[in-house]
Amino acid sequence: MIKKSLIILFCFLMLIITSVADVLNQDFEAWPTGGLTHGPQLHDGWTLNDGLVTANLPAHSGTIAGWLLNDLSNPGYDDSYLLLPELTNGIGTLSFYVKLKDIGSAEYQIQTSTDKSNWSVVSTLVCSNFVAYSSVSVVLNITHPVYVRIYKSEETTGRLWLGIDDVTTTDPPAMVKITNPALNPAVPVADDAVEFSCTLTPEAGASNMIARLSYSIGSGPYTTINMVTNGLPNGWVTDGKIPGQLAGTKVNYYLTVIFDGYNALSPTNYPGGGSSAPEGYIVKSREFVSDYKYMNVIGSLSSSMMLISDRYWQTIVDNSSSIANADLRFSGITTNLTTTNFWGDSSQVSASLPIYSTAVSNDTAINIGTFPVGQTVFRFNESSLNYLIRQAYYQSFDTWPDMPNYGDSSYSGWSAVNAIIETPADTNLQLRGKTCI
Repeated sequence: MIKKSLIILFCFLMLIITSVADVLNQDFEAWPTGGLTHGPQLHDGWTLNDGLVTANLPAHSGTIAGWLLNDLSNPGYDDSYLLLPELTNGIGTLSFYVKLKDIGSAEYQIQTSTDKSNWSVVSTLVCSNFVAYSSVSVVLNITHPVYVRIYKSEETTGRLWLGIDDVTTTDPPAMVKITNPALNPAVPVADDAVEFSCTLTPEAGASNMIARLSYSIGSGPYTTINMVTNGLPNGWVTDGKIPGQLAGTKVNYYLTVIFDGYNALSPTNYPGGGSSAPEGYIVKSREFVSDYKYMNVIGSLSSSMMLISDRYWQTIVDNSSSIANADLRFSGITTNLTTTNFWGDSSQVSASLPIYSTAVSNDTAINIGTFPVGQTVFRFNESSLNYLIRQAYYQSFDTWPDMPNYGDSSYSGWSAVNAIIETPADTNLQLRGKTCI
């Protein structure tokens, strides 16, 4: 029983040692002191290159400090740095004290690397104090194995040595990385219910994650949807959907993740500003559905039709002279461009406008006794085959002169009062081309 308890205690101690193995503290008091060395000095996993460890210059605590030289008078020795041992569990914050030996200003950097060959500059700092040491803290929050060094990169004046003392590191805080945020559908259109998904990767011991998506409609209050795992690696998705909205509606949303762990950076939001700077989308107008790529009026006159609703086509014919006994049919080319269908109406009740009736596939033409001068609208429903032909007034605004500011304007017998006429930047304000707003 005693042996078993000792084994458990030993394992517990090993877990403690492992969890704090990357918490470093360097005050140079155990280093051998000596003269200036342009090559590396090694001690307990630390490396001081082109530097000096001495008790003959001021230290922040104790009697010994390390000094980075990088003396411009010796250009062959330009790599002056203090390299920490490999931080296998990553690093939270790097803290240390610095001062100059003499009056002046010296630039130095905090650099990181995964292989000790390729270095990235995390922070560039300037030291200009020579009277006393000043404290420096740099938040790194790296959760993978990494090398870190304090690198004296440049001097602004002559022989300026940079003293370093009491270097410490902390473990990285528990954090959750939020990646691959996505909406489904990616571009919501009118009436689309929308789900949100993302990848939540726990790092540095983060645990017990709870994720929630908050959304608001326009300037309304936020509503919360819980997130659940979706079976993908670290994948999460909303347990429910943002309800479909009308075209032009603005929907704001943000994600909040709450979790436990050492110095946990909880809650973490996406985007970082949370409710104060949310993500958002404007609901687009839905593209109309049809089995046909093209629909036309053909016969005594011809005109291309356009979709104005699902499977519902329209065209406006502006005729300059009347046509007697006009024969007309509808012609549609399917979306795969392989089939052309025709519709007519041999059983129409009247040959005078307006005509409301139902077309028949491959039937004879629709006859209009006198097709009038002016604008006439044709509408055709490809599902029910109902159609109408009648005189109308129509304005597309495409040829109307632009009027980007609210005002009054007249064109071709039409008048716009307190209106804007333009191709709007917000496509939800238009069907096609220019719009009168």
